[in-house]
Amino acid sequence: MRTSKSISGNTNTAPSPGASSTISRSTADRRPTVLVMEDTHTIRYAVELMLELNGYRVLSAADGLEGLSLFRRHIEEVALVISDVEMPQMNGIQAVHAMQRLKPGQQVIFMSARLPEDRNDLQGIANILAEFGKPFDLKQMVKVVKQNLPAPALL
Repeated sequence: MRTSKSISGNTNTAPSPGASSTISRSTADRRPTVLVMEDTHTIRYAVELMLELNGYRVLSAADGLEGLSLFRRHIEEVALVISDVEMPQMNGIQAVHAMQRLKPGQQVIFMSARLPEDRNDLQGIANILAEFGKPFDLKQMVKVVKQNLPAPALL
């Protein structure tokens, strides 16, 4: 165990590198989980970072096939899916259709380089909270997430 003192004078105890931590796991499990599927690394990283900074637990996938695999493993935990529409392997629409067959009512936010007015291929997908055309304002996306998910537990 390592002990450190913060600027405010509070003493914090943290496990040594390599030691297991039941505290961080139980804390993480209380946070709402968001699955992010995006093939462009910089966009995926920016969305992940913004969500984590706002207290959400994030699972990340570079395409729909990887995202569907993560979803199956964490089906009970995933509160929201944020997905690009066009990705290799399996696109976001196909992945979300499969997810909603496994978990009807699964909430989703789509990101797309194509303008929302040009889309009609999202028909048949339920619980679309929003669709963001790229480039988009990350703060607006987080606002939609906060409006639809429980507030993350204070750590």
